[in-house]
Amino acid sequence: MGRKAGLLMAALAVLAAVGCGATEPVVPSVTETVPEQDCSGLVTAISGAVSDYVAVYALDPSAQAEASGEQAGQRLQQTLQNTYQQLSSAQCDQRAFLADLKADLAAVPADGVIAQAVLSRLSANITGEISTAKTIRVTPKADLHQVVAQAAPGAVLELQKGSYALSQPLVLLDGVVLRGEGAKRTVISSTAPDAALLVLAGDVVTLEQLSIIRDAGVPGSGVIASAASLLRLSAVNISGARAAADTSGGAGVDMSSSETLENVGTTLEITDSTFSSNSYAGVSVGGTHQVSIVGSSFSKNSQCGICFLGAASGSVEKSKFNSNGIGIAAVGDSDPLLTATTFTAGDVGIQIGDRSRATVDAVTISKAKKAAIIVAGTATPIIRKAKCSQVAYGIVLSSEALPSLIDNTCTVAKAASKEK
Repeated sequence: MGRKAGLLMAALAVLAAVGCGATEPVVPSVTETVPEQDCSGLVTAISGAVSDYVAVYALDPSAQAEASGEQAGQRLQQTLQNTYQQLSSAQCDQRAFLADLKADLAAVPADGVIAQAVLSRLSANITGEISTAKTIRVTPKADLHQVVAQAAPGAVLELQKGSYALSQPLVLLDGVVLRGEGAKRTVISSTAPDAALLVLAGDVVTLEQLSIIRDAGVPGSGVIASAASLLRLSAVNISGARAAADTSGGAGVDMSSSETLENVGTTLEITDSTFSSNSYAGVSVGGTHQVSIVGSSFSKNSQCGICFLGAASGSVEKSKFNSNGIGIAAVGDSDPLLTATTFTAGDVGIQIGDRSRATVDAVTISKAKKAAIIVAGTATPIIRKAKCSQVAYGIVLSSEALPSLIDNTCTVAKAASKEK
């Protein structure tokens, strides 16, 4: 996501300021009908300001685009405030005004799925179509994009059993709950490019009791979340993510941001969930994201079950890894805790590299084809109480690695120094 995510999150603050998170319309309710006065100028002003704002989301991510977004947001906010004041005293047919406004907003161009989501969210709020319901029952026949656009922040969307087909990413701009009836009963089936779900909310987005299954013929990830997103998964199955020709995508969940945020706390919580047959990773986390993964299963993910990148941290416990390329990879400056977890088959159980300070505690690794644990680079992990069985090699250390090895049953092999 990179700088694009930064632009989006900054702009979302403006969305909230102009009312995207509200449940009352920006346009005041109709109280009188006096058709003699023409208010088409106000309609044009609003739709023009919305159009300028939405256009920002089609721009390339850059400092210039971010500045343009701030200016367009200020203009939109001021236009809506002015319109509200004028409508409160104007002698015009407000019903006709609202009908004309809806028609004009529907005609606003929106280039790309993010711009389309922003336009839908703004239009719903400005015209008073945001739902006040705390719980919304959704059937497979519904348009999920429209349901999300009109749902109040914090709403629970109860997805009834069945298959929900997505040909475009479902963009979540506000914290909501998507709750199915079980991973085998509620399935989001995606042929969407890039991602099935694109999470850009500043509040918590929760996925519960559902599956996200990607069409293997279309490259993309299951869920991509921005740098400042908070994501919770419970009893969720994600499979079938495929990398594109340029190797992008292919993760069940991707929170691998290049941005670093201070004191973010836990940003990704996963409980009792399954990640399988994703061509890159079951879960990829980077930046300063922190995870808490408990009781989950990772199988047949080609590169790694979980990839810790950058300065990512957190914990993985009481989980199972089976037949992944690498069960868990920790590189960069990552600092995860891996505990009470089992690794079976695959090439490598755990690989720790670069400057990682991962802690491995009470793990069991068996049938790894290449090695149970590989420590490369100048990594300084703590590895204690690791148990290895039926592996070609136990713990393999590079010549520069400086791990702390405590009470392990795995054999230790050290690579020869590269110095001549």
